[in-house]
Amino acid sequence: MVEERRAWAERVIDEESCEVETGRVFRRVLALLISAAAIVSVAPIAGFAAIDPHPSLVPETPHILYPKVLNTPSYTSINPNCPNGCVTYREVLAADQAGKYLVAGGNFWNVRTRDGVVHDQKYLSIANINTDDPACLGAFTVNGYVRAVEPAAVDGQVYIGGEFTWIIDSTGVQHQRSKIALLDLDSCTVVTSFTSTGVDSRVTELVLSGNRLFVGGDFTTIGGQNISYVAEVDPSSGAVRPSFRLQFGSNQEFQKVRGMGVNDAGTRLLFGGRFGSVSDGIRNLTTLTAIVDISNPTTPRLTAHRFTSPHPLYYLQDVAIAPDASSIGVVFGAATVYDYVYLVGAGESTQSMRWRHYMRDTTGSIGISNNAVYVGGHFCKPDSGPGSTQTMSPLMGLNTCTGSVSFNGGVWRTHVAALSLTNGTPLTWNPGANSNFGAREMTVTSRGLIMGMDGQAVNNYVDTGALVFFDFGTPADNVLPSDVTYTSPTAWSTVVGSPVTVTGTATDNNAVEEFRLRVYSADLQYLQPDGSLSTNFYEFRVPAVNGAFSVDLPVSPGTFIVSGRAVDAAGNSSPNWAKLGFIDVDQGDVVPPSDVTYTSPTAWSTVVGSPVTVTGTATDDISVEEFRLRVYSADLRICSRWFVVDELYEFRVPAVNGAFSVDLPVSPGTFIVSRPGRGCGRELVAELGQARVHRCGPG
Repeated sequence: MVEERRAWAERVIDEESCEVETGRVFRRVLALLISAAAIVSVAPIAGFAAIDPHPSLVPETPHILYPKVLNTPSYTSINPNCPNGCVTYREVLAADQAGKYLVAGGNFWNVRTRDGVVHDQKYLSIANINTDDPACLGAFTVNGYVRAVEPAAVDGQVYIGGEFTWIIDSTGVQHQRSKIALLDLDSCTVVTSFTSTGVDSRVTELVLSGNRLFVGGDFTTIGGQNISYVAEVDPSSGAVRPSFRLQFGSNQEFQKVRGMGVNDAGTRLLFGGRFGSVSDGIRNLTTLTAIVDISNPTTPRLTAHRFTSPHPLYYLQDVAIAPDASSIGVVFGAATVYDYVYLVGAGESTQSMRWRHYMRDTTGSIGISNNAVYVGGHFCKPDSGPGSTQTMSPLMGLNTCTGSVSFNGGVWRTHVAALSLTNGTPLTWNPGANSNFGAREMTVTSRGLIMGMDGQAVNNYVDTGALVFFDFGTPADNVLPSDVTYTSPTAWSTVVGSPVTVTGTATDNNAVEEFRLRVYSADLQYLQPDGSLSTNFYEFRVPAVNGAFSVDLPVSPGTFIVSGRAVDAAGNSSPNWAKLGFIDVDQGDVVPPSDVTYTSPTAWSTVVGSPVTVTGTATDDISVEEFRLRVYSADLRICSRWFVVDELYEFRVPAVNGAFSVDLPVSPGTFIVSRPGRGCGRELVAELGQARVHRCGPG
């Protein structure tokens, strides 16, 4: 019978069109729901979204975000290109989008907020791309450069890698983390279940593929294992997989790994850098780029992919993997004859370049989308061709540069350019940048292109800071969040005291922003924030935290139904209102009465005449105060003392020594006696069973 009632209720109830419904149908349905088991949905497991194809080149006008990362204070650096020391500006070295957050890491010290105030914020900056305002400002203190950023599987969480050994979060706790950490940006905390230890040098690359997290860098030990440059760790715990190890032959001091990616199938790991040579113990390759068969997690095997160039290894600046893993980009930069961009196929054999393009000055970063190769650096007038090329104009006042003084011809592309995937021709795109060395970070996302540099402006002095977001804008989102799954309390459980904490979860293709809950009493009044009940509509709106919510409901003793939906940033809401019923009792009496035992008439018997006397009993640890009876006709109308009516009517019969007797003024037909719910405190209500009464005719 419960299943029949549940099915009928599911057919009838449609709360979306009954926001303030208090009519007869909804009252009947609620009475039936109270006596039925709650129906809860199972949320699907979130997947990993690939980078969506771009409809065109990214916009030249940047998306302005706060805080703006500053490139000051400058410092003096010494390197082969500057043996006597050069003034060097601070920069963004890594960036990516994690849900609604844009996360930047680097060697910077300061950021500036919308009000013009400069804040000390070393090495890590976070912005909310939905509000364009800072997130977690001042919450994290990191004691070393951040050189890698990778979104985690949980929305609002992000992995960072670099040179740090500890992080202080919003709780004020200092967490020891050796070069890798997992952060929760909704709460501005370090995720304590993920730890990293024993990484002896910088981490420069992080790539998550399903339940595998790959790490690249200059380390030779990680997690107590003698593993060099490329490793695999568990994305939940940080534990190192000991069997995943390769051997490398580079004698370069740093930037052993400068780019890394995994194909969609999760079977091939692609990377490149200054490692010189690589071996799996069977195959040994001298190469700038490598592809590893990772289909067997315990036995990584090098494929025969191999690519070399005539340029000194030291001048390799960056590597990028195409979103579909079909090609690899490599850039060199030294303000010399080596300043080339290469595009290489991802075939599993020795590869020749697909094309190369001479930039006439240093190139420091590369990113690949489905329709362009984006590069950044100190160049300003690269070679034209081989296809038709628009000359365009110099920007940012940089009308004299290495590319224009030392060479004839060329086309103006000020420190940033887009090259053709087909042949490397500079495309008609020139936002310009006032960087010094140039951009060291190019990350392609579904929403556009993120650039990290040591400058402060693009597009003829649009002030962006050192983090630049060429943004297509929020993509059209027509995907509904899942229905809410309640995690506590258990459906139709009895809970003690007030408030009652209700928790639940939902999933979305982007992120759940908010949960909207309506809480009804048994007589269909709305629970208000102060704990009162009213016919006035009220909806609790609870912010989502990692796709979950927790809310304290100030209920008084009684029966309640929570009806909830999840809402995402685009305003999409769950397709159905998920229901959860519970019964709250006062702390003074937590034991409900027993179910009613009917003593007459016999269940489903035929009785003659009217009224029909119904009797029964129940027990309680204190006492049964009252029996409440609802009597339904076969068509689910409600019996009153004199008539069959459409509105709710409830017989309330005082208990006498735990028993009751009531005369029901029925007319011929089939009737069901049902309980309305459980009570609490001194007004205890027994849970009633069912009986059928019938009169065969007059006289």
